[in-house]
Amino acid sequence: MTTTTTYPPPPPYYRLYKDYIQNPKLASYPPPPIEGTYVLFGGSYIARATLIHMLELQIQCRKEAMEDIKRRREEAQRLLKEALGTLDGH
Repeated sequence: MTTTTTYPPPPPYYRLYKDYIQNPKLASYPPPPIEGTYVLFGGSYIARATLIHMLELQIQCRKEAMEDIKRRREEAQRLLKEALGTLDGH
């Protein structure tokens, strides 16, 4: 006895884009960006303030990553100098 399974059907929005290559105008456009205040999970947010906050967090993460890279590079250079000193017999 053999059992076969099929893939599940595509999601309903697939029909909106199935002929996109032939005629891109048939596809619906995405909604406009949120402006002003909106409610999410019971909290009120301001779209622009949320974006600014996200960018500030991203900048902070990058700064921390750069500091970590610098610290690791300095440690690697220190270990390299120490190893070269050991090889030279000093």
